[in-house]
Amino acid sequence: MLVIADLFDLVSNFAIHQECRIMNPLENSIINLLGELVRINSVNLTLSQGPGESEVAEFIRHRLEALKLRPQIQTIALGRNNVIAVVSGTNPAKSLLLNGHLDTVSVEGMDDPFRLRQEGDRLFGRGTYDMKGSLAVMLMLAEYFSTKLSMPRLLSSSSATNVKIISMGGRWRVKYSASISMTARLPFIS
Repeated sequence: MLVIADLFDLVSNFAIHQECRIMNPLENSIINLLGELVRINSVNLTLSQGPGESEVAEFIRHRLEALKLRPQIQTIALGRNNVIAVVSGTNPAKSLLLNGHLDTVSVEGMDDPFRLRQEGDRLFGRGTYDMKGSLAVMLMLAEYFSTKLSMPRLLSSSSATNVKIISMGGRWRVKYSASISMTARLPFIS
């Protein structure tokens, strides 16, 4: 299957270089993008009285627009946004849904939470592991698939606003996915 083969190719190339401790261009790109995402304060508005997801949603929208995609921002509530984009692909029968969330938990007790830092082989900063690291990979996958001549349809849904409580954005994502005729057998990465 093209999607799985391309995903494994991308990930295995990264893993091979990671095992050899060689910083390859893909690894550098992911880490640089992660640093940009971590710099953006997207602490959950409801749970931790943070600013919400608006700024990080705008950052992702601009990044997807640079790929010539047409991302949409869905305003769920004041300061609460989803970002949805579709890589049209040449084979809509093969689709892949990438889903994540934009909000993070509180920064209470953290020193310099919005700066990505490395300690040994680990990266630290608010949201690095939940969920901005995955968002960086999803954006890199959107970039990768947007340049392929033969590609699957890729629905990138950086959503799930308010995921820490009631997943307001996830409910909107489901509604949107139904509106673009997604099949019941859609592979899902979250």
